[in-house]
Amino acid sequence: MEQQLQAWLRICSFFGSYVSATNCTDNDNTRDVRDQTNSRAYWLQRGYNCLLLLSICVIFGCSLYWHTVPPGLELNSIAVTILFATRLITNAFILMEAVWKQQQHADFLKTLQAIEASMQLRLKWRIDSATLLWQIKRLLKYHLAFSVLGIVPFMVATWVVRDYSGYFWQGLWYICSIRVRTLQLLIYLRILRHYLRDYCLQLQQLVAYRRTPQQRLLDFDYGRLGTLHQLLALKETYMLFYETFELLKDFSGWSLFAIIITSVLDLSSNFYWLLQSFDNFWGRRYYYLADLWWFLPVVALICELCYLCDNCRQLGGIVSLLLSRLIRLNSASTRRQYQLVLQQFAMQLQLQRIEITARAFFTLDFRFMMSVSLHVC
Repeated sequence: MEQQLQAWLRICSFFGSYVSATNCTDNDNTRDVRDQTNSRAYWLQRGYNCLLLLSICVIFGCSLYWHTVPPGLELNSIAVTILFATRLITNAFILMEAVWKQQQHADFLKTLQAIEASMQLRLKWRIDSATLLWQIKRLLKYHLAFSVLGIVPFMVATWVVRDYSGYFWQGLWYICSIRVRTLQLLIYLRILRHYLRDYCLQLQQLVAYRRTPQQRLLDFDYGRLGTLHQLLALKETYMLFYETFELLKDFSGWSLFAIIITSVLDLSSNFYWLLQSFDNFWGRRYYYLADLWWFLPVVALICELCYLCDNCRQLGGIVSLLLSRLIRLNSASTRRQYQLVLQQFAMQLQLQRIEITARAFFTLDFRFMMSVSLHVC
């Protein structure tokens, strides 16, 4: 799983959304050749991101300078210019976060590995990595194919329509970079959701051990499950989950905020132009076909993003529900130290809720997805 994730992150590095190498500053006297190579690669990637940032700014400025507005399309021109500017800002956030939040991103990946190790070694739970890898590959194939099917008709339409007044070709890199960043976040959320589901199953078996013997699994060591050591392992593993989600919000909060805003503007604008094409505005009767194919991949990405974020939030609520059941089932004969850890765990869940926000501006869940749908329509 780690090798496949690194292969995907190398693609993200090409689009500037990930800086893999770390800057070595710990022991200068004992730094070996490998550390020097990593440091050199780190600075090369920082320079590459700075070059990308400079390039997209130059492209933006030149596009505005050479842009011509056809008569009668002044309002459309303002709309596409605003959308083009938001895509530039989103790309700038992605590139700057990759550089400035590189340590938080690296800590996030390390904490992901720590969660997997904790569940396998401390909780003795076998993680189905093959199923997780298959789900991630299916996710990538689905969204990449859907995005290509959406971009190609729009390319043909803008090539055929000679009086096209948008910034599609100048902003094609912006579009690809935003979608790669979104897919990167979707992969992280898929992995976290998979681990959270296994964690809930582990906690559910602890509840079954206390309450309903008929729901116990035959090949499960319930004698170990009811120990204080296992409860402490569950408590500390949840702490790792919370730290991972906080790191995710830290290194991707601004880009996530910009991606959502840009997607909402993109959907609103294309929905407006879709209605115009139905009315044969400016002689573009069949232009709605390209708009529709462009509309669907963006909707799929935003819906998938909100769906996974809401799933993770719900799984965090399930953890709280299962722990409350465990506290109610706790007998008076249980050791005082075990009861104390249960109370500490309950307080921890109240203070450390799992949710994904875009720099605290809004929380990504089903309610937010419905509000976006109402805004677009």
